[in-house]
Amino acid sequence: MKSCRIKFLLRNKKNSEIANKAIIYCRIIIGNERREFSTGKKIQKDRWNQISGSTCGKSYEEKEINEYLKSLIARIYGIEKNILLKGNEVNLKSVFEELNPTVLDKTEHFLINIANEHNSKYQELRNKKLIARETLGRYRITVNYLKSFLINVLNQDDIALNQIGVNFISQFDHFLKITTTNKINSNARHLKNLKRFLNYAVEMEYIKSNPLSAFKCKSEPVAREYLTKAELGKIKELKIDLPRLKNTQYLFLLSCYTGLSYADLKTLKKENLSQDEQGRKWIIKPRNKTKVMSRIPLLQVAHEYLNYLIENSFNNENLLLVKSNVHVNAYLKEIAGLAGITKNLTFHMARHTFATTVTLANGVSLEAVSAQLGHTNLRQTQHYARMINDRIGNEMDQLNRIHI
Repeated sequence: MKSCRIKFLLRNKKNSEIANKAIIYCRIIIGNERREFSTGKKIQKDRWNQISGSTCGKSYEEKEINEYLKSLIARIYGIEKNILLKGNEVNLKSVFEELNPTVLDKTEHFLINIANEHNSKYQELRNKKLIARETLGRYRITVNYLKSFLINVLNQDDIALNQIGVNFISQFDHFLKITTTNKINSNARHLKNLKRFLNYAVEMEYIKSNPLSAFKCKSEPVAREYLTKAELGKIKELKIDLPRLKNTQYLFLLSCYTGLSYADLKTLKKENLSQDEQGRKWIIKPRNKTKVMSRIPLLQVAHEYLNYLIENSFNNENLLLVKSNVHVNAYLKEIAGLAGITKNLTFHMARHTFATTVTLANGVSLEAVSAQLGHTNLRQTQHYARMINDRIGNEMDQLNRIHI
């Protein structure tokens, strides 16, 4: 059974008229959720006992504040008791519904609290395997950056949502640029995550609108490497006897001819394989990353690689035995060396190779490629088409330079 925990803490008010005074906030914690509101009481910072969560209690005013805080605690626990007596669940919503409207009017929501609440919801989705572990991990990293920014730049541990404006995200952007080694696109992702936290606050009706909606997160186009037909041929023709390298070679080639990512191949199950009335064999599987369904008719060469991998796998849970991503990419470096390929060969390059060299370059429509890749819209697939056009243009430029 969840129960209330209550904590009092100080918050610096933006543009406070009295620099040495802070407002006392009440934080109610139930399970993994917490919510704060202003008590409306102010105190000199040096007259606050952080450990006891009360004033030093020497002056009449300080004693009055302590009595008020005690009465507030009694009131909240009284609300909790009444909710339990009615046989209802104690949660933040039910507690705050019982609080005096004047208290509710003073309720303020804080960024880190909201971000943690958002991430708790995503943890529940992750527990059900409805989102990728990496997605949740990126949100948590953003929270850590925000905490560091608040403490080191703004000298506070949190900030009220009504104090956030475009200046806040501009400062956060600058902080990421000068304190991390992240690339532009990595920082842009954290800025988007910040906007996502605020969108969540809008969805939960904590605020009416996202104060950062007008801010545009700048990112750079990513050059996605893929193998040319000649390079793909080198890996196909490579004769390998060492089992760990041969398994990796065939797994990579299976990805090149199906477009399935490392995570999708690792979680491939027998029920994802099917055969239609014409005898075509298919892989029909929701993508691990987006849960969008991929529908892939197997080419004969892909079917051969798949059969070999199934025969050489001893995995009871999934169809294929797939080593860790670190091991697979390390083995691919060895394979690239044996094949004489100078590109930085990674497993995800196989998916790009499927989209470009294997399908689009051979006249397969954007719509068909998009369905096989499990893209949510054609814009994602069009990027690969532009890559093909760029390559054709560059090759024709070279041809033009030799005056044919």
